[in-house]
Amino acid sequence: MRALDKLSPEECQRLIVADNVRYFGSKAANVTEFVLQRWDLEEWSRGGPVAITPPNVLKENGHALRTPVDGIHFAGTETSEYWTGYMEGAIRSGVRVAKEILRAKI
Repeated sequence: MRALDKLSPEECQRLIVADNVRYFGSKAANVTEFVLQRWDLEEWSRGGPVAITPPNVLKENGHALRTPVDGIHFAGTETSEYWTGYMEGAIRSGVRVAKEILRAKI
């Protein structure tokens, strides 16, 4: 992110869209909305590596983080049922979402 600190939001968008086109093809250039969220500049999160919740919050409400919304699936260490906050949790959630998407396409 530090390399992007010197760029305007418009320049960041241009570079990010160009990368997406390179990885995913020309359809990725058709951006209808772009939001650049800098968590490291947010007053309350301060860019922390993982979310910190009180005891039992994720146990009781974590399903809400894992529920797809309008075809959008959510992955990340905070959405993992096991090893939340660790790389293992991020990998597990990525595998979970890949399976969800494959099931949805069948």
